[in-house]
Amino acid sequence: MADDGRVTLREQMRLAREARGLTQEIAAEQVGIWQATWSEIESGRVRPRANTEALLWRWLGVRPEPVTIGERLRATRGRRGLSQREAAAEAGLSRSAFARAELGGKTRPRTIATAEVWIGGWR
Repeated sequence: MADDGRVTLREQMRLAREARGLTQEIAAEQVGIWQATWSEIESGRVRPRANTEALLWRWLGVRPEPVTIGERLRATRGRRGLSQREAAAEAGLSRSAFARAELGGKTRPRTIATAEVWIGGWR
């Protein structure tokens, strides 16, 4: 359990797998990942990559809210059906600055502020 009392992803994986009566191998197959990857995530040895985490949440039947600026940019861009280039132009950012922010790279505070305004305008 997380320090704030929430059940972690890895705990949810284990609980859901056991409730469904599945082995790690079968659960991993359903998700579309290797059993070794499942085992490493469920044991807490590794954190899943973003795409794997999305697959796991989908398997769990949970749609987590975007948290990071990158996740929020991708979600907003996806809802609006925009390419990265189109979204960057709308936000008044260069495509490279928008991409860095979306991918979680080193981003200037001004870029983040501009992106926040763009996201806030289209919720």
